[in-house]
Amino acid sequence: MKMSRKVGRHGRVVMSDINSAMLQRGRDRLLDRGVAGNVDWLISDAEALPFADDSFAVVTIGFGLR
Repeated sequence: MKMSRKVGRHGRVVMSDINSAMLQRGRDRLLDRGVAGNVDWLISDAEALPFADDSFAVVTIGFGLR
């Protein structure tokens, strides 16, 4: 939620998880809080993300921060 606000309407946030149920849970929580306009949802393995090098200005991981 904080990242979505930080990048604003011209930025993008990509939420990714290999587990579709966990991704849906996170999506539902953000939608319940009115966050959705600049967030994309991707089911993918973090070790094989489908993005070119240097596609993001910032990357973070949930479990690594808990």
